[in-house]
Amino acid sequence: MRHSALRVVLLAAALLFADWFAPAPTRAHPYIFITVKAEMLLDEQGRLEAVRSSMSMNETDSLYIASEYGLDPDGPLWAEQSKFLFELYAKQFAKWSWVTHVSRAGRAAPLSAPLIGSARMKDAVLTIDWTVPLKEPLQLSSAPILLQFFEPTFYAEAIVSEAPTVVGPGAERCDVAFTRFEPTAETKRLRLALSLVPPDVTPDDPMVGRRFADRTEVRCKDV
Repeated sequence: MRHSALRVVLLAAALLFADWFAPAPTRAHPYIFITVKAEMLLDEQGRLEAVRSSMSMNETDSLYIASEYGLDPDGPLWAEQSKFLFELYAKQFAKWSWVTHVSRAGRAAPLSAPLIGSARMKDAVLTIDWTVPLKEPLQLSSAPILLQFFEPTFYAEAIVSEAPTVVGPGAERCDVAFTRFEPTAETKRLRLALSLVPPDVTPDDPMVGRRFADRTEVRCKDV
């Protein structure tokens, strides 16, 4: 506990001095870094009904939250702390569609707020686990579904740790094609330009985060 408390104090001091003295690009887009692991949940009719994901913050952001709310960064969290952080992130990330985006032929599928979830802290990493339901389940056999994790303005960067899986009745009929984002000369220039945009300023393209997102395409065969 003493070691953990010292680490939080040192990090808080480091964040304070970094914010005062770091050059502008280090304080700009992206500002938050998230690692995602996800599953696509099917209902009894084999339709996509929800996306279940674990979103892990990087150590700097995790320790900042631990310091802000008096948490032990080595964990575990108490039940009350877990519930509080889940509700906090569910509310704060609502404006980002919970960093979760489902679409078909370029049309976004509306999502509902996660009702099931929790938070956990281990080894100075805060992870939010939640299930984000679709407002209307999507039939996967008619056309491919695209799943991406990104924050629209690239204030936060989300990286998928491994190919998402399909879970539920008929999942064995589904093909998943996962494509990791590969930077090009154009996206490298764009990222450099975004690094000069202050965190409180919205980029010209309000959906620019999509340009840096991994892609998961899913299609399921009919029974």
